[in-house]
Amino acid sequence: MKMSTKARYGLYACAKLAQDYDKGFISTTELANAIYVSDGYLEQIVSLLKKEGVVLSQRGAFGGYKLSAPPSEISVGRVLRAVEDNLEIVDCLSNGCSNNNCNCVTKGLWSDLYRQINIYLDSVSLAQLIDTTRKNRVYLDHAATTPCDDDVIVAMMPFFNENFGNSHSQHSFGRDAMSAVDSARKQVADALGVKPNEIYFTGSGTEADNWALKGAAFARKDKGKHIIVSAIEHHAILNSAEWLRKQGFDVSYLGVDEYGKVKTDALKELMRPDTVLVSVMLANNEMGTIQPIKEIAEIVHGRGSILHVDAVQAFGALPVKPKELGADLLTVSAHKFYGPKGIGALYIRNGLHIDKLVVGGGQERSMRGGTTNVPAVVGMGYAAQKAVAEMEKNSAYVASLRNKFVKRVLEEIPFVKYNGHPTDRLPSNANFSFEFVEGESLLMLLDLAGIAVSSGSACSSGSLDPSHVLLAMNVDIVLAHGSIRFSFGKHNTEAQVDYVVDKLKEIVERLRKMSPLFSLKEGEIRNV
Repeated sequence: MKMSTKARYGLYACAKLAQDYDKGFISTTELANAIYVSDGYLEQIVSLLKKEGVVLSQRGAFGGYKLSAPPSEISVGRVLRAVEDNLEIVDCLSNGCSNNNCNCVTKGLWSDLYRQINIYLDSVSLAQLIDTTRKNRVYLDHAATTPCDDDVIVAMMPFFNENFGNSHSQHSFGRDAMSAVDSARKQVADALGVKPNEIYFTGSGTEADNWALKGAAFARKDKGKHIIVSAIEHHAILNSAEWLRKQGFDVSYLGVDEYGKVKTDALKELMRPDTVLVSVMLANNEMGTIQPIKEIAEIVHGRGSILHVDAVQAFGALPVKPKELGADLLTVSAHKFYGPKGIGALYIRNGLHIDKLVVGGGQERSMRGGTTNVPAVVGMGYAAQKAVAEMEKNSAYVASLRNKFVKRVLEEIPFVKYNGHPTDRLPSNANFSFEFVEGESLLMLLDLAGIAVSSGSACSSGSLDPSHVLLAMNVDIVLAHGSIRFSFGKHNTEAQVDYVVDKLKEIVERLRKMSPLFSLKEGEIRNV
């Protein structure tokens, strides 16, 4: 069974109304913002909930939506059936079999499964749902973003109101702001072991990746128009490469082995006299696998080309020194190491020219237009300095949590696959594929238990395709759909690890009981 997007957001909406039940009616905009959907989409969902008597509405200045009864009296099953056409898993349960030659020998199986699903969903009230979530909220999605450290925020605050000047203004307010930017640039440069004039601030890691690929490709197009990127890159790289292909560049994709490691022999074969740029990430954002960048750099430079390294996931967890790695261009992003969102940086080796991406004023030594985001720059500088100073301690602690988690999952949950390299990986990352489980369903139930993780599948973004990284590693497409990424941070605890594993065991077991394929697999094992 695959839950529709409308059903998921219907449950999220009702959970929010349950949390705010004592407040009365909640406005459309407030409710839509709380579950991250548009007002129009929310109204489509709520119209179904109103029709089934789950939600009440009221017009006027103090109007909005509220539950029709206390949260303890409304079950999760009632909510989902209101928006999901009764949760029927096959059409023949209500409409009869569309195949005239079918004698419906499987109808009993589907009917029993349907009944078990509804029994469970009806046993959980909205009150129970939000009570669990309130008590135990665990964030294990640090690969997506990290919380901004309190002292980083303190360092940023004066530049929002007290020292608010434009860093390019020719007066004391501007000079004060520019002095702060220069200090932050040196902090980032020192953290990377490079010179301050090799650091260029950007609006994000994605912008830096775009700039590196497009800027280098166009600057070097007279030497050739062939580019190589690994097949497991972030979409900021893959989509930039595809854009360049449409501009007339030839793009080759470098494969990886079963652990997600780049095949260096394949890179040698792909290199051509007209290869002007190679881009390989230092550590993968989904699997955490660390790439042999120094070896890759030797191959690339030996053929007269240049290397871009996306180090967004690695910085703060591993030593990242562009000159030691052999990177000509390197990307970092502050919100991955407990800094602010909306600020990244691109290292450009002195002597290397690349074209501009964002044109405008003379900011970033006339290489990147746009008013400098001084508070974010200051925050990035402080966070970068702190990340390097605390890296050894934090990485060791996070790895201990990850290792405990991995050990328990492998020992206590059958039919799982640990994706990525067993040792050469980020200390925070654990990626598992769970057989006989759909990743989106697992993600949703973990979320409802207060556990924030990411699916190895792109289903959550509306696509039915599994992770491109897993497919590049030749993971079976069905197994890839049951993949979840757990990424730990310095604020997590051993107690949280135990809670997550316990909940994970419970949820996986529950989902597998709904899977006819798992029942067959269990039968095979018992018959051996």
